[in-house]
Amino acid sequence: MRIAKAAFPPWLLVRLNQLKILVCVLVFLIAYVWYVRLWWYQLGIDWLETYYPAVHLMLSGQNPYGVTTLHNPFWALFPLAPFVLLGDRAGSLAYLIFSIFTYGFVAYRLRARLIAWTAFMVSLPVLYAMGMQNIDTFVLWGYILPPPIGLFLVLMKPQMGIGISIYWAYLAWRQGGWKKLLVTFAPVSAAFALSFALFGNWLAETSENVVVSKWNASLWPWSIPLGLGLLYFAIRYNNEKAAISSSPMLSPYLAAHSWSVALMGLLEADLLMVLTSAGMWIFYAVAMMLVGH
Repeated sequence: MRIAKAAFPPWLLVRLNQLKILVCVLVFLIAYVWYVRLWWYQLGIDWLETYYPAVHLMLSGQNPYGVTTLHNPFWALFPLAPFVLLGDRAGSLAYLIFSIFTYGFVAYRLRARLIAWTAFMVSLPVLYAMGMQNIDTFVLWGYILPPPIGLFLVLMKPQMGIGISIYWAYLAWRQGGWKKLLVTFAPVSAAFALSFALFGNWLAETSENVVVSKWNASLWPWSIPLGLGLLYFAIRYNNEKAAISSSPMLSPYLAAHSWSVALMGLLEADLLMVLTSAGMWIFYAVAMMLVGH
């Protein structure tokens, strides 16, 4: 790479970098203008059907699991409260803006390269997640927070957080044995115990078995070897992004939009991220043509 760069005069390298930035900005802006226009009237299915009414129940002192499509621990509703207080439509728009910022900022904090960052932000699962308005946005913040705090966020959706949780457990054990492991995992373990004490077995009282639902886009169990391979790579080479990417491979349930975290292992690989993102869009377009949409 250094030899290739040395072949160009400095002024040309500056121009090429400026052109790269301009192209990435244009791709990002065009994608999101198109996306908002396409999704505006169907924005926030999960927001409207699950989280908005569940937060309302919680704020009124009632059991939020009266909304039977709620599958997350009760503390997942707390960060949504400010958006709910804005009302259904205004809150949905504010949450969309916050989600765009979150995906971009977390990818940046995970050392994304510019082209890979852009391809990630315009990828199918990321844009789909924006439209569904689930709690994936808050799970992402867990990846860049200290483990005792981050565990509260990543385990709101284990299908997005089991890999990084195992990775953090290994790091805690390596750094301080049982004592460090206990300090790291005791707070979130106590919170889960409290959730069952307050609301009973809320996992069993949901409206459907998500594993066999039509929303399940998991490749489990065929994806387990790949997930374990990524987790081994993460532990062997101290690579947290690989641990994040392993989670969807290890879960028997995963909604399509949560596949976005599987792409995070490619945030420092421009070409692979572009090819993966483009491949997902091509697959989606072909599938839509086959089913007549």
